[in-house]
Amino acid sequence: MHATYCIIGAGPAGIGAGWGLSRLGEDDFLILEREARIGGRAAGEKDAAGFTWEPEPRALCGRHKTFARLVDDLLGADAPQVPREAWVRAGGAWVPQPFQRNLRYLPAQQRLECLRGLLGAALARGQAAPEPDNLAQWLERAYGPGIARLYLAPQTAKRRGAPPEDLDWRWAPGRFVPADLDALLETLVLERDDTDHGPDATVRTPAFGGTVELLRRMAKRLRERILIGQDVVRVDPLARVVHLRGGQTVGYAHLLSTMPLDRLVGAVLDAPPEPVLRAGATLRHTSALAVGVGVRGGRQGTAHWMEFPQDNCPFHRVTHLHNLAPGRVPEPGARALLAEVAWCGPRPAPVEAMVQDVLAGLENVSLLPGGPRAEVAALWHAERPWAAPLPDLARDAALRTILPYLEAQGIFSRGLMGGWRHEAGDLDQCVMQGIEWARRVVHGEPETVYPA
Repeated sequence: MHATYCIIGAGPAGIGAGWGLSRLGEDDFLILEREARIGGRAAGEKDAAGFTWEPEPRALCGRHKTFARLVDDLLGADAPQVPREAWVRAGGAWVPQPFQRNLRYLPAQQRLECLRGLLGAALARGQAAPEPDNLAQWLERAYGPGIARLYLAPQTAKRRGAPPEDLDWRWAPGRFVPADLDALLETLVLERDDTDHGPDATVRTPAFGGTVELLRRMAKRLRERILIGQDVVRVDPLARVVHLRGGQTVGYAHLLSTMPLDRLVGAVLDAPPEPVLRAGATLRHTSALAVGVGVRGGRQGTAHWMEFPQDNCPFHRVTHLHNLAPGRVPEPGARALLAEVAWCGPRPAPVEAMVQDVLAGLENVSLLPGGPRAEVAALWHAERPWAAPLPDLARDAALRTILPYLEAQGIFSRGLMGGWRHEAGDLDQCVMQGIEWARRVVHGEPETVYPA
């Protein structure tokens, strides 16, 4: 086989690339997917009890006009838009997101600690200071020690599986909501909330089928260009040939890989130079276990997400899937809770033990009543060995070595794990990475979503 454009992976970036090529009038492309289904991390499934689960549920953000039009075109009324609602459990209180703008919900002593820290950070901002050494230092400088200690540092550690002292800070300014001291004073004195999430102020998600429904509808328009069950085991950049398990080959002129970058460099790419191999070996990633708990009845509410930086539960976040889309549960009043546990390195415990820890944690935070758990109607889990790239202190140097070499060989690596930049790895960003790659290779247009 031969294709002018070869794409490895039918996840958000790969489907986005095929979509972008087709919109540019290019039809000589192939998308090779290792699994027997498309979707990558957006894959979903319906269990025997009628609950629809997915390992990483995400909203369809509208920060990119091209992506927003695509959602309108393919989903329309099947993806209603509602105001985002998210909460943090910290300091013994429920605080609406953004946490750093709603400190009035905290107990008085912690409120004072956070406010003093913010004021100190604001006063120090105009003074000359060396660059932070790591994310922990940046958090304290940007928000003060109170907010860092109470929420941002422990939440980051639970979500990334590594302490903020081990992480770089350069990706953070665009991802953490800034704290506006003047606006915060208004919320404290006037006792009102500030739940402005900026471009993420609304939540939009398919009413049925999970997030992958958008990719399914995109894939329908790509027809026979997607080949499933095709595992890429070798890439020969000199001959510009992709080798598949089973012996088949695909020649190409342009290659986009969305497989994990460390795997591409360390196990699939033919004869990379030693500096590239060494750089690939330094890349670290977060793994995750998603645990879905289907409940009939019990506590209700309108929250979409809840975050848990405290140590009385193993998960960092619980998604209320029934509030994202009622079609994810079998009947009105049922709840679908999706808890996420993250780690870096070897899995900390057997999966069965981790699931039980999640159930105990849900009881601890009052999302699942105690007792024999008779109200649990469904229990589901999915492990993600490559959940997200870790933005540690060695990452940027590694990418500066790897990516220019790949591009010199006619290979682009994009998507969450392909691009290895979690700060540009939301679903809409990955779809846009694929679309912009298509525009680049066809018309030479610059990419704007994937960081330079």
